[in-house]
Amino acid sequence: MERDISKSQRIPICAVGIWLIWLLLVPGPVRAQEQASAAPVVVSTVRQEWVAENIVLIGTTEAVHASTVAAEVAGVVEAFSVREGDYVEKGALLAKLGDREIRLAMDQSTARLDKVRKDYERARSLLAEGLISKQMHQDLSLQLTLAKADYELARKRLEDTSVMAPISGVITNRSVKVGDLVTTTKPSTPLS
Repeated sequence: MERDISKSQRIPICAVGIWLIWLLLVPGPVRAQEQASAAPVVVSTVRQEWVAENIVLIGTTEAVHASTVAAEVAGVVEAFSVREGDYVEKGALLAKLGDREIRLAMDQSTARLDKVRKDYERARSLLAEGLISKQMHQDLSLQLTLAKADYELARKRLEDTSVMAPISGVITNRSVKVGDLVTTTKPSTPLS
């Protein structure tokens, strides 16, 4: 089925066709402006290079793990083996406190333990022979237990005169110096 195009439909189709031909052939003012505003293009060869990147930030840093070290016994600082800014491993010696009095207590508890141990061994053999009462043997057993506890306490206090690093880190501040009296409540060194 063919359709005839009427005369009234031919005129607009012809007008559109003429207008398209005119656009293609005649450079108009709009196209001249587009050509005039085109930016110049610079061509370069692509190459690989290192680029320095500096970032300046303002802020506060905070350690993931931090500890304030304090002595477990009171005493006078005799030696300090670290300075501010030093890196220390966990368990490193930070400071040594005076231990003369504690060492004497350790010697005393050692002598007491040795004596009670010998008395207990002698009492055990005498109890086996029936020469002492069970009560006397139990008293010596209790004295031996107490002497061991005194010895362990004196040994612990002597060990505590060496202030050790609880974590690995950097000494950020040293608030005591040689000759200062430290107590169990006075922090001596922050460690981060």
